[in-house]
Amino acid sequence: MKVPAVKAILGSSVSYALLHCVGIFHPGPLWGTDQLHYYGWPSMAVFVCAIVGVCACALLPGWLSRIDIAIRRFIRFYGGLSAPVQGLVSLSLFIAPAYVFRVREHTLGDSAIWFRNLKHAHNGGDGFWATVFGIDSLERVPTNEFLDYFLHLQAYRLGGLAFGWSPADAYEYLSWASGLFYIIAARKIATLLGTTSLRRLTYLGALLSLGSLQLFFGYGESYTMVTAAGAFYAFSALHSLRSGTTPIVPLILLAVCCALHIMALSLAPSYVYVVWRHQGRPGWAMLARKPVIAGMVVICGSVALYLYSTVYPYNLPLFTARESGTYALFSFGHGALLLNAVLLVSPLGLAWGTMGLQAVGRWGAEEWFLAWAAAGTLGLIMAHNAYLGGRDWDLLSFPGTFYTLWGLTCLATLSNGGM
Repeated sequence: MKVPAVKAILGSSVSYALLHCVGIFHPGPLWGTDQLHYYGWPSMAVFVCAIVGVCACALLPGWLSRIDIAIRRFIRFYGGLSAPVQGLVSLSLFIAPAYVFRVREHTLGDSAIWFRNLKHAHNGGDGFWATVFGIDSLERVPTNEFLDYFLHLQAYRLGGLAFGWSPADAYEYLSWASGLFYIIAARKIATLLGTTSLRRLTYLGALLSLGSLQLFFGYGESYTMVTAAGAFYAFSALHSLRSGTTPIVPLILLAVCCALHIMALSLAPSYVYVVWRHQGRPGWAMLARKPVIAGMVVICGSVALYLYSTVYPYNLPLFTARESGTYALFSFGHGALLLNAVLLVSPLGLAWGTMGLQAVGRWGAEEWFLAWAAAGTLGLIMAHNAYLGGRDWDLLSFPGTFYTLWGLTCLATLSNGGM
């Protein structure tokens, strides 16, 4: 990496490390940086090693060169391995933390609700749906996450017959299975975007260190499969942009994501961009003019705000919360909630993407696609009123993969260098 990218990475890392230290002593106002209050010694050991490493790199330039040499030696060793062995190495990077940090109790959040729904699901009765799929009526299946609930229900039914699974077991094993698919997608993305071994390892390491990876540690929620499917969608869309192939596979994967959880509709703008690029960017000569862009932003923004305030059923009030414990869209409390979610899941990707805005004129199709994916998913969690208690990190973690990839690609476009 050249100097500007290194400074961007070190600067944001040191800032986050310091913020994390402050969060230990003031966890209330800085929720999102106090994870060590919820985990045991493995998290503490990882945190201490990370803090020491970051501070050493910032304060002792000699350490940075030594670490760089060690990383390059590992890259040469890793690059010399066969593809199956590389797959086993990356798989072990998931299995080890998945076992150490595995979910041991399901006492918080909506896990208990999902377990109860599966346990009380109708497994008998008359009719095709009851006999074949264990559902006495499709009305019992949540419409906003139809496919996710359906797959968990079938895993519970079949696993219960074969292995005596409980509802928690069904969620646990599908969580781990989703993690394996996520790793496959992460390796494919790293191979596609990484032109060197260092870049590939950087992409893979970033995708395997996101906070949302805890979704694959036996977590009892409905965001596991959609997160893994979203990674495959990102890979297929990036592959379509690079190869110029018709974006049919991204469309199919986007439909699967939306069937798993309706919030994946927030990826639709990124798919529209892929189609627009495939069609040869029609109308670009007119749209490229700044007055036209400014006018479209004002008009489209005004229409979107009006429709959001009057039509969207889960909207937030703009400035004043409806009742105590809820949020307004443009309020400090709501902004702090989103910031906390970013700090929990991926504290640096959004910072790197923001830094890359200074080189927006040099962005290619991949940077723009990931920017649209990040903007769409971030816009959803910002505008959707989910009646959160303030700490629903799993719901708010869906954008993490996309804005982390966006940030990494933007690092390469920083002025006077990059990765």
